[in-house]
Amino acid sequence: MREIIIIFTLLTSLSTFAQDSKGSVIHFKDGSTKVGYFKYGSPFRGNILITDKLKFRTNKKNKDFSEYDFSEISKIVTPTGNTYYYLTPKDNLQIILKVSLVYEGSIKIYRHQQLANGGGPNSNIQYMAEVFYLQKGEESLVHVFPNKTFGASPEKLMKNFFKDCPKLVQLIDRQAFKIYVANNPDLAGIRTESRLIEIVKYYDTKCIEDN
Repeated sequence: MREIIIIFTLLTSLSTFAQDSKGSVIHFKDGSTKVGYFKYGSPFRGNILITDKLKFRTNKKNKDFSEYDFSEISKIVTPTGNTYYYLTPKDNLQIILKVSLVYEGSIKIYRHQQLANGGGPNSNIQYMAEVFYLQKGEESLVHVFPNKTFGASPEKLMKNFFKDCPKLVQLIDRQAFKIYVANNPDLAGIRTESRLIEIVKYYDTKCIEDN
């Protein structure tokens, strides 16, 4: 069964390459762009990369790839219109995550699709789970949801992230945003994402202007 899981993971990585790399637009931090085909310097397993290199060529006939550090890249836009960012999480600086931008205020919210185990700790069932990160400026990503095994709760993680705004911390402690989203039928099905957006909006309007 272990071999099946490994094969599934590799197929997921190859599928991601096949779907996303054709005619993609690479946006660099210096403002320049390149259109062409890319692949990762190592297998992208569960949208987690263990290298800092992106290999790129302008057309399929080129046998040689140019290499770029992900630190040079702002984002990649695929032919299907998906936009991906490649960022490092604060709790593991040895990896790079493939993430999508959910909301941008003074704090950015990113979503990461991550391979997770289902059906209990001894289960071999895997699925793609959503993991949310926050980012201040150009700092590394900070994980806030869901909590890791034996880790702090999402509320505690968010309170620590927004500790510079005591009144926001109090609202998070009272689960004010969770209650608001739960009572709003328009937000059904996207509650975690909506709660994070409301928290960042509050931070921008009620915390920054007071500082």
